[in-house]
Amino acid sequence: LGLLFGEPGCGKSFLAVDMALCVATGVPFHEKPVKQGAVFYIAGEGFNGLTRRFRAWAKHKNVDIDGAALFVSKKAAQFLDTAGAAAVTKAVQTLATEHGIPAMIFIDTIARNFGAGDENSTSEMGKFIAAMDALKAEFPGCSVFLVHHTGHSEKQRARGSIALKGALDAEYRLDKLGDTITLLNTKMKDGEPPAAIAFNLESIDLDDGRSSAVLIATEVRHNTKVLSPDQKLAMNTFF
Repeated sequence: LGLLFGEPGCGKSFLAVDMALCVATGVPFHEKPVKQGAVFYIAGEGFNGLTRRFRAWAKHKNVDIDGAALFVSKKAAQFLDTAGAAAVTKAVQTLATEHGIPAMIFIDTIARNFGAGDENSTSEMGKFIAAMDALKAEFPGCSVFLVHHTGHSEKQRARGSIALKGALDAEYRLDKLGDTITLLNTKMKDGEPPAAIAFNLESIDLDDGRSSAVLIATEVRHNTKVLSPDQKLAMNTFF
């Protein structure tokens, strides 16, 4: 069970799409090998934008994704609802009979797929974690990867109950500084934390006249600390 969190607009979904397509097609993730397999992407919003991001990625990588084992939901899930969680499992089971056990299931975002509950409630977050554990147990070897927002006042941690971090095997924070976004590991349960990776978002023109963007690896900036609004004001006043 992994999680990627960051502030709104920092590029979380672009990164999740990049990861999902690399696993589904077997294309290395920025020179890092992947274990290819079927991918299920449970999106809570921005379905049209996702399609453009898929096409931009395919054009940039020069990879045909029409036959890739990548399956995207048409609506958000409601994992706190027993029937909603069961519907997701059944849908994945149906496709898995033809395409194999999924390698990864992406849930983008927790807020959109949580259901009628409070993310700050330890008991309700516990129910959500139980639903994730059940999903993993149904498909042995599959990684479930969550996309989440930062806290409203605490930008260094994911929003909601701290019980979520305790349940994670891996956690990553995405920071944006100027035009550069940096992926930082903030928890690795079994293993050495990987080094930070940095990206720039590059615009890609599509054949229909619209555009989207893809991630281009770049040099990691050493100053990746995210300043709060008060800290930014203090620094600007000092300068």
